Amino acid sequence: MVERNVQKLYSDKNLTILFSLWLISYFFGSKIGNLSTGIITIYPNFILSLFFIPLIFSSIRKYESIYKAIILVYLAFVLYCVIWIVLNGASNESVFDMRSHLFNLFTFLIITSTYQFFKSKKVIENLLKNILWIWLVGMVIFGVIEIVTGFHFSGNYSKSITGTAFKLIDFAPVFIFDNPNDFLLNCIGVLLILLFVDKDIFNKKWLLITALFSLFILSIYAASRISQLVILLLFVVVFYKFYLKEIKDFFQENRLLIGIFSICFLVLVGFNSIFFGKDPTNVNSQIDGSFFVKRERNEFERIDVKNELNEKQKEKLAQVIIRENKNPGFNSSDIRKKLTQNGIFLFKSNPVFGVGPGQFGVKCSKKEVPYDVGENVSPHNFVMELISQYGFLAIGYFAYIFFLLTQLIRYRTENSFWLCTAFVLFASLSLLPSAFNYQPIYWLFMATWIIFVSNEKEMYFGR
Repeated sequence: MVERNVQKLYSDKNLTILFSLWLISYFFGSKIGNLSTGIITIYPNFILSLFFIPLIFSSIRKYESIYKAIILVYLAFVLYCVIWIVLNGASNESVFDMRSHLFNLFTFLIITSTYQFFKSKKVIENLLKNILWIWLVGMVIFGVIEIVTGFHFSGNYSKSITGTAFKLIDFAPVFIFDNPNDFLLNCIGVLLILLFVDKDIFNKKWLLITALFSLFILSIYAASRISQLVILLLFVVVFYKFYLKEIKDFFQENRLLIGIFSICFLVLVGFNSIFFGKDPTNVNSQIDGSFFVKRERNEFERIDVKNELNEKQKEKLAQVIIRENKNPGFNSSDIRKKLTQNGIFLFKSNPVFGVGPGQFGVKCSKKEVPYDVGENVSPHNFVMELISQYGFLAIGYFAYIFFLLTQLIRYRTENSFWLCTAFVLFASLSLLPSAFNYQPIYWLFMATWIIFVSNEKEMYFGR
Protein backbone atom coordinates (compact mmCIF):
# COMPACT_ATOMS: atom_id res chain seq x y z
CA MET A 1 0.00 0.00 0.00
CA VAL A 2 2.76 2.42 1.00
CA GLU A 3 4.78 1.52 -2.08
CA ARG A 4 1.74 2.07 -4.30
CA ASN A 5 1.20 5.53 -2.79
CA VAL A 6 4.86 6.37 -3.32
CA GLN A 7 4.64 5.31 -6.96
CA LYS A 8 1.56 7.46 -7.41
CA LEU A 9 3.22 10.44 -5.73
CA TYR A 10 6.44 10.07 -7.74
CA SER A 11 5.04 9.57 -11.21
CA ASP A 12 7.46 10.27 -14.04
CA LYS A 13 5.80 13.65 -14.56
CA ASN A 14 5.94 14.70 -10.90
CA LEU A 15 9.44 13.38 -10.45
CA THR A 16 10.60 15.19 -13.60
CA ILE A 17 9.34 18.50 -12.21
CA LEU A 18 10.74 17.89 -8.73
CA PHE A 19 14.17 16.70 -9.90
CA SER A 20 14.45 19.53 -12.45
CA LEU A 21 13.76 22.17 -9.80
CA TRP A 22 16.16 20.46 -7.40
CA LEU A 23 19.00 20.27 -9.90
CA ILE A 24 18.48 23.83 -11.18
CA SER A 25 18.64 25.18 -7.63
CA TYR A 26 21.45 22.79 -6.62
CA PHE A 27 24.41 25.03 -7.46
CA PHE A 28 22.80 28.08 -5.87
CA GLY A 29 22.68 26.26 -2.54
CA SER A 30 22.07 28.74 0.27
CA LYS A 31 23.40 31.68 -1.72
CA ILE A 32 19.95 32.75 -2.89
CA GLY A 33 16.70 32.86 -0.92
CA ASN A 34 18.20 31.67 2.37
CA LEU A 35 16.62 32.16 5.78
CA SER A 36 18.65 31.54 8.92
CA THR A 37 16.73 30.33 11.98
CA GLY A 38 19.79 30.44 14.21
CA ILE A 39 20.01 26.65 14.32
CA ILE A 40 19.66 25.82 10.64
CA THR A 41 19.65 27.72 7.35
CA ILE A 42 16.64 27.14 5.13
CA TYR A 43 16.88 27.71 1.38
CA PRO A 44 15.03 26.52 -1.77
CA ASN A 45 17.25 23.54 -2.60
CA PHE A 46 17.17 22.31 1.00
CA ILE A 47 13.35 22.42 1.04
CA LEU A 48 13.17 20.59 -2.30
CA SER A 49 15.57 17.95 -0.95
CA LEU A 50 13.14 17.08 1.83
CA PHE A 51 10.53 16.01 -0.75
CA PHE A 52 12.84 13.16 -1.79
CA ILE A 53 12.84 11.47 1.64
CA PRO A 54 9.86 9.13 0.99
CA LEU A 55 11.39 8.23 -2.37
CA ILE A 56 14.73 7.39 -0.73
CA PHE A 57 13.17 5.14 1.92
CA SER A 58 11.11 3.28 -0.68
CA SER A 59 14.09 2.77 -3.02
CA ILE A 60 17.04 2.11 -0.74
CA ARG A 61 16.33 -1.60 -0.21
CA LYS A 62 16.46 -2.09 -3.98
CA TYR A 63 19.88 -0.48 -4.32
CA GLU A 64 22.59 -2.36 -6.13
CA SER A 65 25.69 -3.49 -4.24
CA ILE A 66 27.85 -0.70 -5.65
CA TYR A 67 25.41 1.90 -4.28
CA LYS A 68 25.19 0.22 -0.89
CA ALA A 69 28.97 0.13 -0.57
CA ILE A 70 29.29 3.87 -1.18
CA ILE A 71 26.40 4.63 1.17
CA LEU A 72 28.13 2.65 3.92
CA VAL A 73 31.37 4.56 3.38
CA TYR A 74 29.65 7.96 3.37
CA LEU A 75 27.64 6.97 6.44
CA ALA A 76 30.87 5.88 8.16
CA PHE A 77 32.32 9.37 7.63
CA VAL A 78 29.20 10.94 9.18
CA LEU A 79 29.25 8.58 12.17
CA TYR A 80 32.96 9.17 12.67
CA CYS A 81 32.31 12.93 12.82
CA VAL A 82 29.48 12.46 15.33
CA ILE A 83 31.61 10.22 17.59
CA TRP A 84 34.59 12.59 17.38
CA ILE A 85 32.41 15.60 18.29
CA VAL A 86 30.89 13.75 21.25
CA LEU A 87 34.34 12.79 22.55
CA ASN A 88 36.19 16.04 21.80
CA GLY A 89 33.50 18.70 21.76
CA ALA A 90 31.93 20.54 18.85
CA SER A 91 33.71 23.27 16.94
CA ASN A 92 32.84 25.20 13.80
CA GLU A 93 35.38 23.18 11.82
CA SER A 94 34.24 19.74 12.96
CA VAL A 95 30.53 20.55 12.55
CA PHE A 96 31.17 21.97 9.09
CA ASP A 97 33.01 18.82 8.04
CA MET A 98 30.20 16.64 9.40
CA ARG A 99 27.68 18.74 7.47
CA SER A 100 29.72 18.25 4.28
CA HIS A 101 29.69 14.46 4.65
CA LEU A 102 25.99 14.48 5.47
CA PHE A 103 25.14 16.56 2.40
CA ASN A 104 27.35 14.33 0.27
CA LEU A 105 25.40 11.28 1.47
CA PHE A 106 22.06 13.01 0.94
CA THR A 107 22.99 14.14 -2.58
CA PHE A 108 23.98 10.60 -3.48
CA LEU A 109 20.72 9.19 -2.11
CA ILE A 110 18.61 11.75 -3.98
CA ILE A 111 20.26 11.19 -7.35
CA THR A 112 20.48 7.39 -7.16
CA SER A 113 16.91 7.01 -5.85
CA THR A 114 15.59 9.27 -8.59
CA TYR A 115 17.58 7.44 -11.24
CA GLN A 116 16.33 4.04 -10.09
CA PHE A 117 12.70 5.16 -9.73
CA PHE A 118 12.30 6.49 -13.29
CA LYS A 119 10.68 3.91 -15.51
CA SER A 120 12.68 5.24 -18.44
CA LYS A 121 16.35 5.92 -17.72
CA LYS A 122 16.55 8.11 -20.82
CA VAL A 123 14.22 10.61 -19.16
CA ILE A 124 16.53 11.35 -16.25
CA GLU A 125 19.64 11.17 -18.44
CA ASN A 126 18.11 13.82 -20.70
CA LEU A 127 17.20 15.90 -17.65
CA LEU A 128 20.77 15.72 -16.37
CA LYS A 129 22.18 16.50 -19.80
CA ASN A 130 19.92 19.47 -20.57
CA ILE A 131 20.10 21.13 -17.15
CA LEU A 132 23.89 20.72 -16.91
CA TRP A 133 24.34 22.27 -20.36
CA ILE A 134 22.12 25.19 -19.32
CA TRP A 135 24.18 25.64 -16.17
CA LEU A 136 27.48 25.47 -18.04
CA VAL A 137 26.42 28.01 -20.67
CA GLY A 138 25.02 30.28 -17.96
CA MET A 139 28.23 30.16 -15.92
CA VAL A 140 30.36 30.94 -18.97
CA ILE A 141 28.15 33.90 -19.92
CA PHE A 142 28.30 35.37 -16.41
CA GLY A 143 32.05 34.77 -16.31
CA VAL A 144 32.52 36.76 -19.51
CA ILE A 145 30.35 39.57 -18.15
CA GLU A 146 32.52 39.74 -15.02
CA ILE A 147 35.70 39.83 -17.08
CA VAL A 148 34.39 42.71 -19.18
CA THR A 149 32.69 44.77 -16.44
CA GLY A 150 34.43 43.76 -13.20
CA PHE A 151 30.97 43.46 -11.63
CA HIS A 152 30.46 40.62 -9.13
CA PHE A 153 27.57 39.32 -7.10
CA SER A 154 27.79 40.24 -3.43
CA GLY A 155 29.94 37.85 -1.43
CA ASN A 156 33.14 37.60 0.61
CA TYR A 157 35.24 38.00 -2.52
CA SER A 158 33.41 41.05 -3.84
CA LYS A 159 33.34 42.65 -0.36
CA SER A 160 37.09 42.13 0.04
CA ILE A 161 37.87 44.09 -3.13
CA THR A 162 35.27 46.83 -2.62
CA GLY A 163 36.90 50.10 -1.69
CA THR A 164 40.40 48.85 -2.42
CA ALA A 165 42.67 49.92 -5.22
CA PHE A 166 42.31 48.51 -8.71
CA LYS A 167 43.85 45.10 -9.32
CA LEU A 168 43.73 42.87 -12.39
CA ILE A 169 42.41 39.89 -10.44
CA ASP A 170 39.36 42.01 -9.57
CA PHE A 171 38.11 41.14 -13.06
CA ALA A 172 38.40 37.38 -12.56
CA PRO A 173 35.21 35.33 -13.05
CA VAL A 174 33.55 34.19 -9.80
CA PHE A 175 29.74 34.22 -10.43
CA ILE A 176 27.90 32.91 -7.32
CA PHE A 177 30.89 30.87 -6.14
CA ASP A 178 32.70 33.93 -4.80
CA ASN A 179 36.08 32.56 -5.78
CA PRO A 180 37.77 32.16 -9.20
CA ASN A 181 39.05 28.66 -8.40
CA ASP A 182 35.66 27.46 -7.18
CA PHE A 183 34.04 28.99 -10.27
CA LEU A 184 36.34 27.08 -12.62
CA LEU A 185 36.00 23.89 -10.56
CA ASN A 186 32.24 24.01 -11.12
CA CYS A 187 32.47 24.93 -14.81
CA ILE A 188 34.97 22.22 -15.70
CA GLY A 189 33.34 19.75 -13.32
CA VAL A 190 29.99 20.13 -15.11
CA LEU A 191 31.67 19.61 -18.49
CA LEU A 192 33.39 16.46 -17.21
CA ILE A 193 30.03 15.06 -16.06
CA LEU A 194 28.64 15.77 -19.52
CA LEU A 195 31.42 13.66 -21.05
CA PHE A 196 29.68 10.50 -19.86
CA VAL A 197 26.09 11.72 -19.36
CA ASP A 198 25.60 13.30 -22.80
CA LYS A 199 26.10 10.48 -25.27
CA ASP A 200 25.73 12.93 -28.20
CA ILE A 201 28.39 15.32 -26.97
CA PHE A 202 30.95 14.17 -29.53
CA ASN A 203 28.48 14.69 -32.35
CA LYS A 204 28.32 18.36 -31.33
CA LYS A 205 31.91 19.16 -32.19
CA TRP A 206 31.39 22.92 -32.38
CA LEU A 207 29.71 22.96 -28.96
CA LEU A 208 32.39 20.89 -27.24
CA ILE A 209 35.27 22.86 -28.77
CA THR A 210 33.56 26.17 -27.97
CA ALA A 211 33.07 25.07 -24.36
CA LEU A 212 36.72 24.04 -24.00
CA PHE A 213 37.97 27.25 -25.63
CA SER A 214 35.69 29.43 -23.47
CA LEU A 215 36.77 27.70 -20.27
CA PHE A 216 40.43 28.05 -21.22
CA ILE A 217 40.01 31.80 -21.71
CA LEU A 218 38.20 32.08 -18.37
CA SER A 219 41.00 30.12 -16.66
CA ILE A 220 43.55 32.60 -18.06
CA TYR A 221 41.66 35.54 -16.58
CA ALA A 222 41.36 33.66 -13.30
CA ALA A 223 45.13 33.00 -13.36
CA SER A 224 44.44 29.32 -12.69
CA ARG A 225 47.26 27.11 -13.96
CA ILE A 226 45.62 23.89 -12.78
CA SER A 227 42.45 24.69 -14.75
CA GLN A 228 44.48 25.51 -17.84
CA LEU A 229 46.36 22.22 -17.57
CA VAL A 230 43.17 20.16 -17.12
CA ILE A 231 41.48 21.83 -20.10
CA LEU A 232 44.56 21.34 -22.29
CA LEU A 233 44.71 17.66 -21.30
CA LEU A 234 41.04 17.26 -22.21
CA PHE A 235 41.74 18.99 -25.53
CA VAL A 236 44.49 16.47 -26.23
CA VAL A 237 42.34 13.47 -25.29
CA VAL A 238 39.36 14.65 -27.36
CA PHE A 239 41.44 15.44 -30.41
CA TYR A 240 43.43 12.23 -30.18
CA LYS A 241 40.30 10.15 -29.78
CA PHE A 242 38.18 11.68 -32.50
CA TYR A 243 40.06 14.12 -34.65
CA LEU A 244 43.58 12.71 -35.13
CA LYS A 245 43.03 11.63 -38.73
CA GLU A 246 41.25 14.89 -39.57
CA ILE A 247 44.12 16.88 -38.04
CA LYS A 248 46.72 14.97 -40.07
CA ASP A 249 44.75 15.57 -43.27
CA PHE A 250 44.33 19.25 -42.44
CA PHE A 251 48.06 19.76 -41.81
CA GLN A 252 49.00 17.98 -45.04
CA GLU A 253 46.52 19.99 -47.11
CA ASN A 254 47.31 23.37 -45.48
CA ARG A 255 51.06 23.38 -44.96
CA LEU A 256 51.49 26.95 -46.25
CA LEU A 257 48.66 28.26 -44.07
CA ILE A 258 50.05 26.51 -40.98
CA GLY A 259 53.51 27.94 -41.69
CA ILE A 260 52.18 31.50 -41.98
CA PHE A 261 50.12 31.07 -38.81
CA SER A 262 53.16 29.73 -36.91
CA ILE A 263 55.30 32.70 -37.95
CA CYS A 264 52.56 35.15 -36.91
CA PHE A 265 52.20 33.39 -33.58
CA LEU A 266 55.95 33.55 -32.88
CA VAL A 267 55.99 37.26 -33.79
CA LEU A 268 53.07 37.88 -31.46
CA VAL A 269 54.78 36.02 -28.61
CA GLY A 270 57.98 37.98 -29.20
CA PHE A 271 56.08 41.27 -29.26
CA ASN A 272 54.33 40.39 -26.00
CA SER A 273 57.63 39.40 -24.39
CA ILE A 274 59.34 42.66 -25.37
CA PHE A 275 56.59 45.07 -24.41
CA PHE A 276 55.04 43.34 -21.42
CA GLY A 277 58.03 41.67 -19.80
CA LYS A 278 59.36 38.13 -19.80
CA ASP A 279 57.38 37.22 -16.70
CA PRO A 280 53.95 38.83 -16.97
CA THR A 281 52.83 37.17 -13.73
CA ASN A 282 55.08 39.62 -11.86
CA VAL A 283 53.16 42.59 -13.20
CA ASN A 284 50.35 43.01 -10.71
CA SER A 285 48.55 46.20 -11.64
CA GLN A 286 48.42 49.01 -14.14
CA ILE A 287 47.00 52.48 -13.59
CA ASP A 288 47.26 54.93 -16.48
CA GLY A 289 50.56 53.54 -17.72
CA SER A 290 52.08 53.00 -14.26
CA PHE A 291 53.14 49.46 -13.42
CA PHE A 292 54.41 47.96 -10.20
CA VAL A 293 56.24 44.66 -9.91
CA LYS A 294 57.55 42.37 -7.24
CA ARG A 295 61.20 43.00 -6.37
CA GLU A 296 63.60 41.46 -3.86
CA ARG A 297 62.26 40.48 -0.44
CA ASN A 298 58.75 40.31 -1.93
CA GLU A 299 58.34 44.08 -1.84
CA PHE A 300 56.51 45.96 -4.58
CA GLU A 301 57.54 49.19 -6.20
CA ARG A 302 56.33 51.34 -9.06
CA ILE A 303 58.25 51.35 -12.33
CA ASP A 304 57.89 52.67 -15.88
CA VAL A 305 55.74 55.73 -15.16
CA LYS A 306 54.73 56.99 -18.61
CA ASN A 307 52.76 60.04 -17.52
CA GLU A 308 52.04 62.16 -14.49
CA LEU A 309 49.45 60.88 -12.04
CA ASN A 310 46.99 63.12 -10.30
CA GLU A 311 46.65 63.01 -6.53
CA LYS A 312 43.73 60.58 -6.59
CA GLN A 313 45.63 58.14 -8.84
CA LYS A 314 48.75 58.38 -6.68
CA GLU A 315 46.68 57.61 -3.58
CA LYS A 316 45.07 54.62 -5.29
CA LEU A 317 48.42 53.26 -6.44
CA ALA A 318 49.89 53.68 -2.95
CA GLN A 319 46.99 51.68 -1.50
CA VAL A 320 47.70 48.83 -3.90
CA ILE A 321 51.39 48.76 -3.04
CA ILE A 322 50.59 48.70 0.69
CA ARG A 323 48.10 45.90 0.17
CA GLU A 324 50.54 43.83 -1.89
CA ASN A 325 53.38 44.29 0.59
CA LYS A 326 51.25 42.56 3.22
CA ASN A 327 51.77 39.34 1.25
CA PRO A 328 53.39 36.79 3.62
CA GLY A 329 55.98 35.86 1.00
CA PHE A 330 54.68 32.45 -0.07
CA ASN A 331 54.00 31.61 -3.67
CA SER A 332 51.33 29.12 -4.68
CA SER A 333 53.73 26.21 -5.25
CA ASP A 334 55.48 26.71 -1.91
CA ILE A 335 52.18 26.87 -0.04
CA ARG A 336 50.83 23.68 -1.65
CA LYS A 337 54.09 21.84 -1.00
CA LYS A 338 54.13 22.84 2.66
CA LEU A 339 50.45 22.03 3.10
CA THR A 340 51.05 18.56 1.65
CA GLN A 341 54.01 18.04 3.99
CA ASN A 342 51.85 19.15 6.92
CA GLY A 343 49.19 16.67 5.83
CA ILE A 344 51.72 13.83 5.78
CA PHE A 345 52.90 14.88 9.25
CA LEU A 346 49.34 14.86 10.61
CA PHE A 347 48.61 11.47 9.06
CA LYS A 348 51.77 9.97 10.58
CA SER A 349 50.78 11.38 13.98
CA ASN A 350 47.57 9.31 13.92
CA PRO A 351 47.39 7.02 10.87
CA VAL A 352 44.49 4.90 12.13
CA PHE A 353 41.85 7.49 13.04
CA GLY A 354 43.39 10.70 11.70
CA VAL A 355 43.40 14.00 13.59
CA GLY A 356 39.63 14.45 13.32
CA PRO A 357 37.08 16.31 11.16
CA GLY A 358 38.11 19.85 10.27
CA GLN A 359 41.31 19.57 12.32
CA PHE A 360 43.74 20.04 9.43
CA GLY A 361 43.05 23.77 9.42
CA VAL A 362 42.94 23.95 13.21
CA LYS A 363 46.38 22.33 13.54
CA CYS A 364 47.85 24.64 10.91
CA SER A 365 46.30 27.72 12.55
CA LYS A 366 47.73 26.76 15.93
CA LYS A 367 51.16 26.12 14.35
CA GLU A 368 51.09 22.48 15.50
CA VAL A 369 52.62 21.43 12.18
CA PRO A 370 56.25 21.61 11.03
CA TYR A 371 55.76 24.09 8.15
CA ASP A 372 54.40 27.61 8.48
CA VAL A 373 51.82 28.40 5.79
CA GLY A 374 50.69 31.80 7.03
CA GLU A 375 46.93 32.15 6.82
CA ASN A 376 46.59 29.44 4.15
CA VAL A 377 45.41 26.66 6.44
CA SER A 378 43.10 24.74 4.08
CA PRO A 379 44.58 21.51 2.63
CA HIS A 380 44.48 22.38 -1.13
CA ASN A 381 44.78 18.62 -1.67
CA PHE A 382 41.80 16.28 -1.36
CA VAL A 383 43.83 13.16 -0.60
CA MET A 384 45.67 14.93 2.22
CA GLU A 385 42.40 16.51 3.35
CA LEU A 386 40.80 13.12 3.96
CA ILE A 387 43.62 10.80 5.04
CA SER A 388 45.11 13.31 7.51
CA GLN A 389 41.73 13.80 9.19
CA TYR A 390 40.17 10.32 8.84
CA GLY A 391 43.09 7.90 8.60
CA PHE A 392 42.28 4.37 7.44
CA LEU A 393 38.64 5.24 6.73
CA ALA A 394 39.77 7.64 4.01
CA ILE A 395 42.29 5.11 2.68
CA GLY A 396 39.49 2.54 2.42
CA TYR A 397 37.34 5.03 0.49
CA PHE A 398 40.09 5.81 -1.99
CA ALA A 399 40.90 2.11 -2.35
CA TYR A 400 37.29 1.35 -3.30
CA ILE A 401 37.22 4.17 -5.87
CA PHE A 402 40.49 2.85 -7.32
CA PHE A 403 38.89 -0.62 -7.54
CA LEU A 404 35.99 0.86 -9.56
CA LEU A 405 38.50 2.49 -11.90
CA THR A 406 40.25 -0.81 -12.52
CA GLN A 407 36.88 -2.37 -13.33
CA LEU A 408 36.18 0.37 -15.87
CA ILE A 409 39.50 -0.32 -17.57
CA ARG A 410 38.52 -3.97 -17.70
CA TYR A 411 35.17 -3.21 -19.42
CA ARG A 412 36.89 -1.52 -22.41
CA THR A 413 33.71 0.17 -23.63
CA GLU A 414 33.53 3.62 -25.20
CA ASN A 415 31.73 5.12 -22.23
CA SER A 416 34.07 3.44 -19.74
CA PHE A 417 36.94 5.28 -21.44
CA TRP A 418 35.21 8.63 -20.87
CA LEU A 419 34.27 7.67 -17.32
CA CYS A 420 37.96 7.03 -16.61
CA THR A 421 39.03 10.22 -18.37
CA ALA A 422 36.45 12.33 -16.55
CA PHE A 423 37.44 10.90 -13.17
CA VAL A 424 41.19 11.38 -13.63
CA LEU A 425 40.72 14.98 -14.75
CA PHE A 426 38.24 15.69 -11.96
CA ALA A 427 40.69 14.22 -9.46
CA SER A 428 43.26 16.70 -10.82
CA LEU A 429 40.76 19.51 -10.26
CA SER A 430 40.59 18.54 -6.58
CA LEU A 431 43.92 20.38 -6.22
CA LEU A 432 42.28 23.60 -7.39
CA PRO A 433 40.17 24.81 -4.43
CA SER A 434 41.40 25.38 -0.90
CA ALA A 435 39.26 22.45 0.31
CA PHE A 436 37.28 19.88 -1.67
CA ASN A 437 35.06 17.87 0.65
CA TYR A 438 32.50 20.67 1.04
CA GLN A 439 32.18 21.33 -2.71
CA PRO A 440 28.67 20.46 -4.07
CA ILE A 441 30.18 19.73 -7.49
CA TYR A 442 32.20 16.94 -5.82
CA TRP A 443 29.02 15.42 -4.39
CA LEU A 444 27.22 15.70 -7.73
CA PHE A 445 30.11 14.34 -9.78
CA MET A 446 30.64 11.28 -7.58
CA ALA A 447 26.92 10.43 -7.48
CA THR A 448 26.48 10.59 -11.26
CA TRP A 449 29.84 8.92 -11.90
CA ILE A 450 29.00 5.92 -9.69
CA ILE A 451 25.58 5.55 -11.36
CA PHE A 452 27.15 5.36 -14.80
CA VAL A 453 29.92 3.04 -13.57
CA SER A 454 27.14 0.74 -12.37
CA ASN A 455 25.49 0.99 -15.80
CA GLU A 456 28.73 -0.05 -17.48
CA LYS A 457 28.99 -3.01 -15.11
CA GLU A 458 25.46 -4.16 -16.04
CA MET A 459 26.22 -3.84 -19.75
CA TYR A 460 29.51 -5.72 -19.40
CA PHE A 461 28.11 -8.69 -17.47
CA GLY A 462 24.88 -8.67 -19.44
CA ARG A 463 26.65 -9.26 -22.75
